[in-house]
Amino acid sequence: MTPDQYDLVIVGTGTAGMAAAEFAATLELRVAAVEHGRVGGTRVWSGGVPSNALRAAGRVARTVATAGSFGIDVPGATVDLDRVWARVRAIRDEIATADDDVARLGVLGVELLRGRAVLTGPNEVTVIHPDATDAEAGDAGSAEAGSTILQTRFVLLCTGSTPTVPAIDGLDGSTGATGSPPVYTSETFFDIEHPPSSIVVIGGGHTGVELAQACARLGVRVTLVEREDGLLAGEEPSLVALLTDVLRDDGVEVVLGTEAIAVRHDTDPPADRPGEPVVVVTRPAGTAAGTTGHRSEWRAGAVLLATGRRPDVSSLGLDELGVEVRPEGVVVDERSRTVFRSVYAVGDVASGGRHPGAATNAAALGAVHAVRDMFFPGRVTMPTLVPWCTFTDPELAHVGLTSDEAEARHGDDVDVWRLDLAHSDRARVEGSAVGALVVVTAKDRIVGAHLLAPSAGEVVHELAVAVDHGLKLADLADVVHVHPTISGIVGRLAAESVQERAQRYRWLVRRR
Repeated sequence: MTPDQYDLVIVGTGTAGMAAAEFAATLELRVAAVEHGRVGGTRVWSGGVPSNALRAAGRVARTVATAGSFGIDVPGATVDLDRVWARVRAIRDEIATADDDVARLGVLGVELLRGRAVLTGPNEVTVIHPDATDAEAGDAGSAEAGSTILQTRFVLLCTGSTPTVPAIDGLDGSTGATGSPPVYTSETFFDIEHPPSSIVVIGGGHTGVELAQACARLGVRVTLVEREDGLLAGEEPSLVALLTDVLRDDGVEVVLGTEAIAVRHDTDPPADRPGEPVVVVTRPAGTAAGTTGHRSEWRAGAVLLATGRRPDVSSLGLDELGVEVRPEGVVVDERSRTVFRSVYAVGDVASGGRHPGAATNAAALGAVHAVRDMFFPGRVTMPTLVPWCTFTDPELAHVGLTSDEAEARHGDDVDVWRLDLAHSDRARVEGSAVGALVVVTAKDRIVGAHLLAPSAGEVVHELAVAVDHGLKLADLADVVHVHPTISGIVGRLAAESVQERAQRYRWLVRRR
């Protein structure tokens, strides 16, 4: 078999893969893309698109439930969970159809090969194609199904990540929309045709918190179990505390400092709880294995695992080739290159989804930078400052260092500035004044910013520019913000910081 010759072979057609393909195509390169699953990746099928569609439904339900506080009564409003989930899937399918990434690849002149990619050399990718039986089952098939060898100057790995299944008694490592007990991950949760009326969410990270709140607002009884003493590790603690109170007000039972140790399926649930056949057994985090005391049981209709993600390196053949892979992902340098200068990796596969650099748009930008590094002179350094947003209501957005991280790095040179959202006219008139802005400075330069507010993900970009360019709060005070807007709180905090510093020099004020 004569190998096909390419300039670039892209493994994975999620957001990063598509961005790389589009850019490479403009350079008149011969490009191939290999995909063993659904084109479009996590963003479309199990990530931001469906989760935000569910969140939007929860927000509408919350608006209806609280309409009376605005003098508007909405009698008889009900939530039909089956229809909510059907709408989520319809939106997902509509976006996938509208984007039509398969057709886009064809228009770009990028050859799409279906199957599993195996790196059989620093400049060689073997594509193992699915046979008809495996294709119907959604599997990539085996070597007997046939293969194609691709010779290439460069390889870009952007296969993303997959949800982790923790070592909990009763879980066999595989979860799906069917089976016993009903246990789901983000990859199967949106495919449920008849959502449960109660659920236990295991994991208090971004995914767990977002979906827990959305479900609770839709009338699902939600228990959120987190082994740490607080939710959303890595976020500004004072804002997380405010958000935790919001979750509880929405009806989420938040259980902290507790780990799940077993999941049982009760084939004969109590008569008063017939729709709740799943029992999750928990104990305080850190309790020695085998301890029988202090255990609790939580009964629900299903379990949602939101315990993190792991890089999807299965069947890539990286170990055999000598590419180092750690639990957090493929090891790369500051230019996203592996030990082989012809093999690059970006996004979740190089970080396991545990770092903001794995965010959708950051992964896409990293993919474009990688292509530039491959084919243009000079060195291209990957972006390191990435804004992040947890899409709860209110949203929690951040960029740069938390106050604790800044103090550990800069010591006594750190100042923390805070302004509650109650000072925002926009928030007050819209009945959403729970939240705050926290800005962290070191030697007067902004090194971190954190905002809990409606549309915080829209506001954080101004703060990201400030962190990236080492601006002072005084610089933001000179920006005129539209009133009334949520972003106006940035200008107000900046102005207050200037006024506070001015007090130190009041002796200079010219007096009669």
